[in-house]
Amino acid sequence: MQAAEELFAASGYTAVSMSDIAQRCEMSKKTLYEMFTSKEELLTGLIADVDAFPLPVCGADDGDPAEALRSTLTAIAHFVLSERHINVSRLVISESGDVPEMAKHYYEQGMLRGKKMVVACLRRLVQQRLIATVDIEATADMLFGASIGLFLLTALSLRTKPNMKLVERRIGMVVDRFV
Repeated sequence: MQAAEELFAASGYTAVSMSDIAQRCEMSKKTLYEMFTSKEELLTGLIADVDAFPLPVCGADDGDPAEALRSTLTAIAHFVLSERHINVSRLVISESGDVPEMAKHYYEQGMLRGKKMVVACLRRLVQQRLIATVDIEATADMLFGASIGLFLLTALSLRTKPNMKLVERRIGMVVDRFV
């Protein structure tokens, strides 16, 4: 999958053939097709691999809701702002018109999964009465957008690597204002 990821990033999904991938892997096309029945299946596997980040558990046991949110958002930020995730995100965005199933899979397995992590953290904090009851879905969107959103958009559009110290500082500022 690494060879396919590199080729897709360099040339675009539609420009890369299974022959190109097999050649880069120094294997026959037949062997590649035994592993993946189509280029779409390979891409779906690649997206699943990239989006298979561990779900951090909202650590609210110590009673500090700010630290629980900070650690959850920081884990998400380190994942979504990683070079690999940014590259695959660009690929998905550029190819979503031609391969809508890929975009849907990416959205469900990546974007929604990250939001669910923040929602779960907020629910746990509400249940433990560490924060007031809020519109959890909207709050999760706002926390992500205010703390990570601009860094993600900048990395995607300007191809600049985010300064993670600044990201973590922003997360702290956003969480401190929320809690």
